[in-house]
Amino acid sequence: MSDIPPHMIKRVEMGKVMIQSMVDGPTEVIVQSLEQGKAAFLAELDGLSAEQIEFKPAEDRWSIQEIALHVSHAMRHVGELSLLLGEGQLREQQPILEAGLSDEDPGDWGAILDLVNQSFDVSLEAARKLDALSAPDDLLNHPWFGPLNSRQWAAFNIIHCMVHVAQITKNKEAEGYPS
Repeated sequence: MSDIPPHMIKRVEMGKVMIQSMVDGPTEVIVQSLEQGKAAFLAELDGLSAEQIEFKPAEDRWSIQEIALHVSHAMRHVGELSLLLGEGQLREQQPILEAGLSDEDPGDWGAILDLVNQSFDVSLEAARKLDALSAPDDLLNHPWFGPLNSRQWAAFNIIHCMVHVAQITKNKEAEGYPS
């Protein structure tokens, strides 16, 4: 595992517990949680002006537009990854997506929102197939969370989404946020 920044250690430990609690239940819990995460994320993006989506609370912080691009990229990637892993098509040594911004930026806010919707749909489709996977116990390492199986990757996607919902909320509460 990669070195976890000290300020993230408790969050990662809490995330591990949350992931495990989701995967111990029925697949429908994962699907419903993803649907709720999608609704919460999209609600945070609804009705924003260009100034609001481009606002950065600090030079080293992401704008809402950057967060949306990151989440859309990660949602799609992790959804696809959880399916491939569960079908036995990924192996431990394959790299996973590194944290950061998406290299896919359609530029237009409407197109970004479409991309976000499509990416959540990929993750939801993958989550709905979890019970039918042929290799559900295959593992792939996450740099902070360690080895995860396909159900755990799907649950991780939920946690990741909610972290960024909170990040958008913080952006909106930051000093200087355009009204």
